[in-house]
Amino acid sequence: MQKTLFSILVLLVCISHPLKATSFIYNVTDYGVKANSGRSETASLQKIIDLCSTNGGGTVCIPTGTYISGTLFLKNNVMLFLDRGAVLRGSSDLNEYPELRNSS
Repeated sequence: MQKTLFSILVLLVCISHPLKATSFIYNVTDYGVKANSGRSETASLQKIIDLCSTNGGGTVCIPTGTYISGTLFLKNNVMLFLDRGAVLRGSSDLNEYPELRNSS
């Protein structure tokens, strides 16, 4: 009886939280982002995050190397993953950090 109830519970959880059949990985270097370039990659990284979100989500992977960026806005169903040895360094250009206004 307990085994049957447990099986039904597992089935209900699986039905209410379906898994995605595929989870896409967006390696930023596949989209032209260069490690150790010394230039800001904010716009390129944001475009990749936006693309990932538009396509239903996935993982944006930053491989080994140093990347310079300002503010990045993550979206639903997007995970940002930094590989071992990857560094996401903040830009020294203050214009890359937009002022966000509180709506209250």
